[in-house]
Parts: sequence; C-alpha cells; structure tokens
Amino acid sequence: MSFKRSILTLGITLTGLHATHAQNTLGYTESETHFRNGLEYFEKSNFLAARQEFDEYLKSRSGLLPVSDYNQVTAEYYIAVTGLYLNYPEAEIQVDRFVRNHAEHPKAQAIFGDLGRFYYERGEYDRAAGYLEKAVRNSGSGTKSLENSYRLAMSYYQLRRPLDALPLFNRIKQEPTFPYAPDASYYAGVINYENGNYRDASQDFVRIQNHETYRNEVPNWMVASLYHQNQFDELLSYGEKVLAQPGLGNLEEVALYVAEVYYEKGNYKAAVPAYERYRSMKADKVQPVVALHHGFSQFKNGNFQGTVEVLKPVAAGRDSVGQYSAYLSGISYLKINNPAFALTAFEHASRLSFNPSVQEEASFNRAKVLLEMGNSADAIRAFNEFAQRYPASRHEEEVTQLTAEAYAGSSNNAGAIAYIEGLKKRSPEINATYQRLTFNQGIAEFNAEDFPNAGRNFDKSLKFPVDEEITMAATYFKGESYKGLKRTDNAIAVYNQLLKNPRAGLYGKKSMYSLGYIYYNQKNYSRALTYFKDFVANTTGIDEQVVADAYVRLADCYLAAKNYDEAIRNYDRVATLGKIEKDYALFQKGRAFVYMNRPVEARRQFDILLNTYPQSLYVDDALFQIADVDFQEGGYSQAVKGFTRLINEQPKSYMVPAALLRRGQAYYNLQSYELAIGDFKRILSEYPSSPSANSALEGVQESLNAVGRPEEFSQVLGVVRKNNPQNDKLEDVEFQNANNLYLAGRYPNAIGAFNDFIRSYPSSKYVYDARYYIGASYDKQDDVANALRAYARVIQENRSQYVAEAAERSAALEIGRGNHQNAITSYRALLRNAQSKKEQVTAWMGLMDTYWAVYNLDSTLHFAREIAGAGNIIQGAVGKAQLFYGKVPYEKGDYARATEEFTRLTKAYNDETGAEAKYWLTMILFKTRKYQDAEASVFELSKQYDGYDYWRVRSFLLLADVYLATNEISQAKATLNSIIENSEDQEALTAAKAKLAEIEKK
Repeated sequence: MSFKRSILTLGITLTGLHATHAQNTLGYTESETHFRNGLEYFEKSNFLAARQEFDEYLKSRSGLLPVSDYNQVTAEYYIAVTGLYLNYPEAEIQVDRFVRNHAEHPKAQAIFGDLGRFYYERGEYDRAAGYLEKAVRNSGSGTKSLENSYRLAMSYYQLRRPLDALPLFNRIKQEPTFPYAPDASYYAGVINYENGNYRDASQDFVRIQNHETYRNEVPNWMVASLYHQNQFDELLSYGEKVLAQPGLGNLEEVALYVAEVYYEKGNYKAAVPAYERYRSMKADKVQPVVALHHGFSQFKNGNFQGTVEVLKPVAAGRDSVGQYSAYLSGISYLKINNPAFALTAFEHASRLSFNPSVQEEASFNRAKVLLEMGNSADAIRAFNEFAQRYPASRHEEEVTQLTAEAYAGSSNNAGAIAYIEGLKKRSPEINATYQRLTFNQGIAEFNAEDFPNAGRNFDKSLKFPVDEEITMAATYFKGESYKGLKRTDNAIAVYNQLLKNPRAGLYGKKSMYSLGYIYYNQKNYSRALTYFKDFVANTTGIDEQVVADAYVRLADCYLAAKNYDEAIRNYDRVATLGKIEKDYALFQKGRAFVYMNRPVEARRQFDILLNTYPQSLYVDDALFQIADVDFQEGGYSQAVKGFTRLINEQPKSYMVPAALLRRGQAYYNLQSYELAIGDFKRILSEYPSSPSANSALEGVQESLNAVGRPEEFSQVLGVVRKNNPQNDKLEDVEFQNANNLYLAGRYPNAIGAFNDFIRSYPSSKYVYDARYYIGASYDKQDDVANALRAYARVIQENRSQYVAEAAERSAALEIGRGNHQNAITSYRALLRNAQSKKEQVTAWMGLMDTYWAVYNLDSTLHFAREIAGAGNIIQGAVGKAQLFYGKVPYEKGDYARATEEFTRLTKAYNDETGAEAKYWLTMILFKTRKYQDAEASVFELSKQYDGYDYWRVRSFLLLADVYLATNEISQAKATLNSIIENSEDQEALTAAKAKLAEIEKK
C-alpha cells in the first residue's frame, strides 16, 4: 500500500505538473527562449547580451515551479561568469556565492577552470593564474586537472615565475598520454637551463629530442647544456652526430658550440672546418668574437692568408676584439710578406688600450716594421715613444739596439749621435754604429763647409776604429777639413800619415791628389807635379772626373815647369779621359804651343776651342791669344782684327782692357796713331783701375808725341787725376761706412748712404758696386720693384764686380712674380757675365728650371746636358740635371725612355736625386696600371731613400691612389690617416686630407 500510495503521489505530482504546464504554456516557452538565447550569445562572446538573457530567464522563472533546477543554476553560473568577463564590481562576490550555494553542482566545480582558461586564452595571465590556482586546488586527478595545471604553469612562465611553474611542468611531463606533456618537458628544460640546472635540463631535452615539434630546437639546448656542464667530449660527439643527420634544421647554435669547443680544447685543426661549417649555415655576419676565434685557429694552423681574410671584417673594430684581431692580422701580414698592411694593422692595435699587453706588443711590432721598411725617421719616433710608454718592457734591450739601427739608417745623424752618447751602456754593435754615424755627420758638415764641426765628428769616429774602411775615410776627411780651414800643415801631416799606411787603400791615393793640390795652390809646382804624377799612375777606384782633373793639374805643373811636351801630352789625356775641362785643356795646350813658338799649332787649338765650345769661359782668352799670336809675329793688321773681334763679341769680358791695350799698340806699330790714342784713352776713362791703365798712359804719351801733339798729354793726365783723386782714403771710408750699414741689416739707412756716396763721388770706382748694394738692400726688404730696377742698371752698366749676383737675384725675383720670360733674360745675363765655372753652371741651372716651368721641354733638356757635361761644379747639379733626361720624355709620354733614364739614376744616386727618380718610376708604374709593382716601388723608395721626406710622403700619397685603384679602400684611408698624423709637410697634409674627404663622400 504504501507502494501504491507512492505511485499515486507521484502520479498526482506529475499530473499537477502537467496541469500547471498546460495552463502556462506561453510563459514556459518565453523563459526557455531566454535561456537558449543566453547560451547562444555566450558562445559568441557577446557577454552583455548573454547576461541580460539569463537575467530575463531567471526573472521569468520567479514564482514558478522550476522545470529544471539545473538550468536555473546554470543561468546563475553564466550571470556570475559574464559579470567577471564584463568587469562588473559585484562579479567576484557572485562567483563566490555561486560556488558556495551550489558546491555540488558540476558548474561550481568547473567555474575556476573555465575562468582560468578564458583569461589564459586572452593572454591575461595574472587573472588566469588566480582562477587556475583555485581550479587546481579544487580539482582532483584526470585530464581536466592536468589541463588546468598546464595552463597554470604556462601562466606562471609567462608571468616570469619559472620556479612556480617548474613543479607543475615536472608533474605534467611524467604523463606520457597527456598531449601537452612534451611541451611541459620542453619548458621544464628551459627553466632548468636558465636556472643553471643543466643536468636536469639535458634530461628534459633528451625526453623530447625526437618529438616533431622540438626536434629542431632540442639540439641547440642540448649542446648549450652540455657546454655548461663542461661535458665537452659528449658535446662534440652529440653535436657532430646531430649535424650529420639529414633533415634537421636551425642548427647554427650547434655548429657554433662545436666550433667553440674545438677552439677551447686547442684543437685548431678541427676548429677551422667547424667554424667554416658554422659560417656557411649563418645567414648574416658572425659575431666579432667568433670571427676572432676562427681567425686565431687559422693562425695557429699556419694559414696566415686565411687569418687575414677571416679577421678583415673585425680587425678595424674599436673594441678588445678589434684590437686583438688587428694584432693577429699584423703578424699574419708579416708572415705573407705584406709589411704595408701589417703596419696598418699594428698601428690600429697600438691605438687601443683594451688589452695593455696587446697594445704594447703592437706598438713594438709597429716600430720594427717601420724600421724593416726603411722608414728610419718614423721608426726612431716610434721606438722613442715606446721606450717612454713602456720603460720596464721586456723588449727594452732590443729597443735600444733597434733605435740605434734606426738612427744609423736615417739622415738624422745628429739625433742618432746624441742618442748613443746618452746611453749608459754601449755594446760593440752600437759603438760600430756610432763610428759610422759620426763619420756620416762629419761628411754632411764637410759638404756644408762647416769644417770645424766636421773635424770634431771625424775625431769622434776615430775613437772607435771598429770598421777599418770608415777609419781610413775619417782620417782622410779630417785632413780635408784641415785644408778647408787653411791649416795646411795639419792637413799635410794627416795625408802623409795615410800615405805611410799600407792599408789606406783608396784614401792613400786620394791623399796624393790632395797633397798635389795643396802644393799646386801654393804655386810649388815641382812638388805638386810629383804627387799628381804618382796619383795618375794608379787610379783604380777613383772617379773619372777626379782623374781627368788630376791630369789637368799635372799638365799645368808641366807647363809651369816649361816641360811643354809633357804638358801637351797630358792635356791630350784630358780630352780622351773625361767630360770636364776639355775647353780648358784646349786653351792650355794652345798656350803651350805659344810658349814653344809654334804659332800655327797654337792657333789651331784656339780655333778648335772657339768652334767646339762657343759658350766656354775661355772664349775671350782664346780670342785674345789668337790675336796676340799675330801681334807677336808682327801681323799687326791681323792682330787688330782679332782684338776688335774680342772687343765687339765679348764687350763685357774682363779681357777687354788688355785687348784695347794690345790693339792700341798694334795701331801704334801700324802708325795709325789716332786710332791708338783712342784705344789708350778709352782704357784710361773706362777702365782706370785695370792693370792695363799704366801701359795705356805710356802708350797715349808716345802716340801723342808721334803725331806732334805732346801738349795734349796734360789733358789726359787731368782725366787720369780726376778718375784717381787724391782723397782716396775718405772715399774708401765713406763707401765702407755704407757697406757696414748693409752688413748690419740696416737696409733703409744703407740705401740712403749709398745714394749719398754716388752723389758725392760720381766717378768713383765704387759707384757700380754701390748700385748693386742699393738693389740688394731693397731685395732684403722685399721691395721687389725697386730691387729689380737697381739690379737692371747694374746688369746694363756691367761694371760692378757683382753683375753675376745681380743677374741671379733678378732672375729669382722674376720667378717669384711669375715672370718666367724676364727670369730667362736675367739668367742669360748671368751666363754672359759668368767669370767662373760655378757662375756658368748656376746660370744653366736657372735656365733649365725656368724653361721647365714654361714647358719648353727641348730647351730644358739642352741646358740639362750642358750642366751634366760640366761635372759637379755645384753640389748635386749633375744629378738634378740628369733627372730631366727622364722627366722630359715622361712629359712627352715616352715612358720606356723615361723608365730607362730614371732606373739609371736610382742605381747611380743614393740621395735626393735617386729618391725623385724612384718616385717618377713609381708614377710610371701607376700610370701603366702595374699596381702591385707600384706598391712595391713605394716601399722600396721609403727604405732606400729614408730621410728624403719630400719624395717619401708623396710616394705614400701615390700609394693611396694605388689602393683606391685596387679597391683596398680601408688601406687607402689608413695610409692617408698616417700621413695626416705623422707628416709635417703642409702641402702633403692638405692633399691627404682632400683625398680622404673625397673617399668619405663615396
């Protein structure tokens, strides 16, 4: 019964429900619609609309018998959840209330997980973590729990709370069937790695090494973990195995670790291919430190070319890697025989201070390379800077020796000597260097005619007779210095000392020559003849011009001794032997025939001289001698013609007064007394101070007597007295006073004094010299216009002893104003008035240089040949002239001929002439695009001609052009920067800066 009642009760209940439902069909449908709409809006994340629908649903259910408590609880769930999603203030309270009120409901158990998932997927990991923590605490086991744990772990990871995430990942990774277990293992491995738990990290990565997602990632983490565990052998084994597997990608890090481990283990042979494998896999540039390790490995394997290629991109860096890379590059460049690039590399490394040891070694090696390249001056500076910066360096002793060597190879002998004299200890090698340096300094001072200092340096050299050849040379030049000081007795003693020394060799021969000259200048021709004769008997090793000169002097001695046949024979030897003094030999030979009374042969010699050497200084002498031969033979008419030719063709010759005298005497003998009187009077009026004046006075007296006008002689005497007044002393004093003002540098006062002198003594013999000094005073004050006017008058009058000086200065001033044609006129005036070989060569040199300036190449070459043929009358003149043998064809584009001439000069000259010739050879190589040869030529010039900085720095400017032409931009820039930092040549500095700026623009 009871059972039935239960059935009945249930039936009544169901019936009641049915009846109620039937009576409210419309209301029930609306509420369900709100519920379904809410679910639909929620699925579409339209949380506001969903909330409103669920709210309407609950309102529609108010007071009704619930059809389903589940739907009502679900609606409350969604209202609580959407409130959170919409950030309603009361949402948190509603969620907690829901969980409390419906603890057993499935939605209460899932709500925290669902909320966590929602915020997790939106990336709001902080909010996600808060709900997921509750979900994990409230959930048991199973998939849902693992999912919540995984999302919580990932939220922690994203929030950078790896230690909170790690336990969760560790639990999850142990569930092999859970789909996120591999991810958990991966992140656990990453966290362990980042926290230094490399062993655990390795185990985590091994677990997923074959997983499709991570098979390309794991190897990089594995090698890194093994590396930090110092398991290098395991790393290499694993890494090589992985790198050999096909199909794997993203293995750059593995390749790098393998290469770095080979490097750290010192297995450089294996490291090189490992680095090359890494570089082949790397899409972009490798890190500088990796390039350094690669380069070092190449270096240790002896592949120096490979070293510089690898390090080239990083060696210019301004950090510690760049510094060491540059240093290694420098060593490698030396190994492959490229000192120029080595120098650039060492210079860069020496400027950086990141590694003091590397900086010191680079500085030392830079100085050594400079020395090896022959840049002694720069090497000296570099060694001195090194010694100051590193006084306790292990290279101290070597630096001292190398500095001495650098000085020895430089032109700074004075600095070298001072350096060595300042050393506390001197090795035998340094003493040998000191002997050579002091000798070289003595030679330089000797050539500058500074004989006192030259002698002192020769004495210093002789204190250390290490090299016997230098000892003999120093002894000889000590004697030459005495001779320059006119201490002939001391000079004779030194020369005799050498003559007695059987080892004196060449300097014994030269001593004979010098002794001959001493006695020759003393007019002791008999003793001079003995020495010159002994000298020419053995001339092996003696310069041919010196030999030719000795024969000239020997012939002169024979002539003085009236041994005419021997004199003639030796003058003939001069014509055969050398290129100098041939005109002089012809003239002297003619004189010998005159003394032998062989006029026909004498005249023939003079005629040969006139025809062969029309510009010779002895032309006027030869003309005089020809006419005088006729005079002596009584051919007075022919003599008159000869003397007239001399007077007309050589009007400014010093022989004119003598020619006038001889012509007057010839006229007298021809009884042409009026013509004779005219010549004698001309001497007395125009050349009153000449040696011919007294004979002219006698001649005019005799001639006047001959024509019966002796009374006119009184008038002539009046002219003579006027030209030679009795107050000579006052005149001399006033002229000397003006001259003293000039010598004291008081040029305005000197000009006034000289002008006063000319007004007071218009007929004085000093007037012409006074005009020269007026011009020179204006010249000293840079008053070019007035100086030129004064010099022009001196040249025009041609009466001053300084006509040549006026012409030379006039030419120089005209060149300064750019008036090259006027300069040419002045140099030709100098040539006409030259009274010595030196003045003649000076004029030729001026004409040569000026014609070159106006691009008259043929005239340039003509005068260059004249200079070269005259010999070294002026120091360096021949070399300078011979340079034009190459420069003229160079300008004409005849590079083959130019190369031939310049090459000859580089072999013949080790001075500035050779340096310039080498520069032009280098320029030809550059012009003909032989860039490698041009580069080598620059360094040959720098080494062979150290000290000639003008050409050396210009060759380095040319080197920058060579590097630009071969696309070695960094080397070009480094070369120009070196010039800018080290050169004091302003012209070169300007050019270098301009070139560098042009490069930077590109």
